[in-house]
Amino acid sequence: MTVRGSASVLTAAIAVLATAAPSAAQETPWMIVAKGSVTTSSQLYPDPNSVDLVARTQAYELSAAYGYGGELRYRFPESHVALGLSVEYMKASIDHPIPTTRDLIPVSDGYTVVPIELTGYFLIPFSGQRLGVYMGGGVGIYPGWREYSIANVSSESGAVTPGAGIHVLAGVSYQPIPRLSFLGEMKFRDLQFKASNRFDGTPISYHGTAISGLVPAAADASIHTDGIILQLGAAFSF
Repeated sequence: MTVRGSASVLTAAIAVLATAAPSAAQETPWMIVAKGSVTTSSQLYPDPNSVDLVARTQAYELSAAYGYGGELRYRFPESHVALGLSVEYMKASIDHPIPTTRDLIPVSDGYTVVPIELTGYFLIPFSGQRLGVYMGGGVGIYPGWREYSIANVSSESGAVTPGAGIHVLAGVSYQPIPRLSFLGEMKFRDLQFKASNRFDGTPISYHGTAISGLVPAAADASIHTDGIILQLGAAFSF
């Protein structure tokens, strides 16, 4: 989904949420948030530098990526604007064994990434003491690495090219007691990065059969997430 399309979806989501929930007044400017997330889909391109267009565009569809993280937010006094800095940890993996005449050689592939994002928030100015609605967007950098193994032998991480991108989101908050809030968010993120892995050259065998010929000396990959991100969290204001 493109960022323009994501923004259209978020605009519609905000219109629905705005008719359903008023915003809670925030008495303290700082908020610390702990949250968990799930990203519905991502792709790993195992040969992004190939001269063959088909090989270059081939990708593995990974399972949902799960993550957790924290954020520090500051709401500017007498305004409906806030700024947040967040750090997350998320990972996803897939198994794609290599068939041979005797066995299926196990292959585990995936990635770990640490999104670092700066987000601006606009708090929808409705009256209310408990429910709030907000939207936001910002920029991020995405350092990460590939986790790649063949026949249970792990490769070593080499060069990593962190990605940079933008994101947009919509969220609701519920404040059951003063200073404590629960948050639910839907986010669209353009997350991409590149990684290079190497095997150390040690002969590899599986069930007594040498498979070194199936193991690349070096492996480059490109990782891209394009799914919806659903986040739940708890926040403490101070």
